Amino acid sequence: MGDSNRLRRDELHRIAANERRRTIVATIRDRGAITVDELVAAIAECEPPANPAPIDRRTVIEVELLHVHIPMLRAAGVIDFDPTQRRVTPRQRIAHVDEMLSDEYELASP
Repeated sequence: MGDSNRLRRDELHRIAANERRRTIVATIRDRGAITVDELVAAIAECEPPANPAPIDRRTVIEVELLHVHIPMLRAAGVIDFDPTQRRVTPRQRIAHVDEMLSDEYELASP
């Protein structure tokens, strides 16, 4: 029987396919539980500004986090999300994701 904290390889590659998701994993790895606002700020600091810049870059990042990345990571059992507090919390599986991403992708601290 497999380890319940381990992801299937296809799940891992879906997570790793997007740079923002890799940044989310690295940020949560380094900081632990974090608010959506703090996560938006960390991502905005890591990414070069778009040209032309969106009207409100942080709003674009926040919407993408709330509607794409956080639900995907939550469904994979990597994080928990409290929508009332807007707080993202790592689950045990994040250690497996972090380990695999570090081996296969450049996963630098934000």
